[in-house]
Amino acid sequence: MGGAAGPSEAVADAEAFGFPAEVIEQLRQSGSAPDKLEVWPENWPIIHAFTAISTQWRTAPIGMGAYRYLGLDYTAAKAGLELAGITVTSEQWKGVRVMERAATIELNGGEG
Repeated sequence: MGGAAGPSEAVADAEAFGFPAEVIEQLRQSGSAPDKLEVWPENWPIIHAFTAISTQWRTAPIGMGAYRYLGLDYTAAKAGLELAGITVTSEQWKGVRVMERAATIELNGGEG
């Protein structure tokens, strides 16, 4: 996702993940993704795991072509992690769930 493929992909990724409008506008104006993103070393395994399974969402229809994100499909997430060769500890899984909750809120337009 984002970065090396260019600014238009970074903008598309930011929109897909529900980034705030001001962040998306900054990406558009700068013409590129940020050169650096600070992540604490202990969080990299969590980010790595979440991005590996970030397409495994359960959704529910809520109207004419609209749907609501319910959360990750844990069976599919487990398979995705296994197929990617990623092992997470129980503490790291808690971090993935925190990211899931935050992403769910953003993907649902700010509603939990």
